[in-house]
Amino acid sequence: VPCYVFDPDGKKHDLNPLIKVSDGYLVDDGDDDSDFYINICRSLNTPGKPCSEGSAACLITTHGSFSMGAPTRPLEGLSSDSLRLQYELSADSTPPERCGEHRPTVNITFICPSSRHSGSTPKMVAESNCRYEVEWVTEYACHRDYLESHSCKLTSEQHDISIDLTPLTLSCK
Repeated sequence: VPCYVFDPDGKKHDLNPLIKVSDGYLVDDGDDDSDFYINICRSLNTPGKPCSEGSAACLITTHGSFSMGAPTRPLEGLSSDSLRLQYELSADSTPPERCGEHRPTVNITFICPSSRHSGSTPKMVAESNCRYEVEWVTEYACHRDYLESHSCKLTSEQHDISIDLTPLTLSCK
């Protein structure tokens, strides 16, 4: 799924740098008997760990590994300093037996750190009936200032930047 979003002010929030090509992020769930792994905006690629293919959230316990879902909708902006990704089990997948009649859902909320709080690792803040709430304080949830141009010249008076790339263009003769 797309891993960036524009807020109402047109500012871009980009989580692409958090995507892991291999492995995943271990979520601090406070439980020593299980491990909960996630990847951001794409499935986990975890060599040596028994997570099922296509899973973006995976619970590993002494009883096995269980897919807890994959991205089903794009990243969404909740406010100017928080974003949310939701993972769900596909409709044609059978929920793990441990979930009973409930379909697994994982909500990952990304929060831009305030001046009083630094970033953190992903942390499980709630879990009930295979519905997981993860919070991650990360600077990637903050908006980014990008210079964009449809020519080879980029300028920003606010940051006192002027870049001219036209000397690098090839002229056809």
